[in-house]
Amino acid sequence: MLDIRPVTPADHAAWMPLWQAYQRFYQAEIPAETSALTWQRFLDSAEPMHAALAWQDGEAVGLVHFTITAVAGRVVTTATCRICSSPSTFAVAASAAR
Repeated sequence: MLDIRPVTPADHAAWMPLWQAYQRFYQAEIPAETSALTWQRFLDSAEPMHAALAWQDGEAVGLVHFTITAVAGRVVTTATCRICSSPSTFAVAASAAR
């Protein structure tokens, strides 16, 4: 069974190998300082950036990074996923109850 949950400070060691694999897949070289700042933003409730890990049998097998933004009466979620080595990018717009 796949369990997807938001990251916690204790998840850094599980997140980092997936983050590095994501960068290798896209042939990106993100400086360690930027990765560290990104991780801190995921943990800061004042930041719009979020992350979750997909867990299977106690092992982190995927990640998702996403932002939630209010835009002219809508909530727009933009996410970048990598689960079980299958990357995809998608955007979902949903009506905001405002």
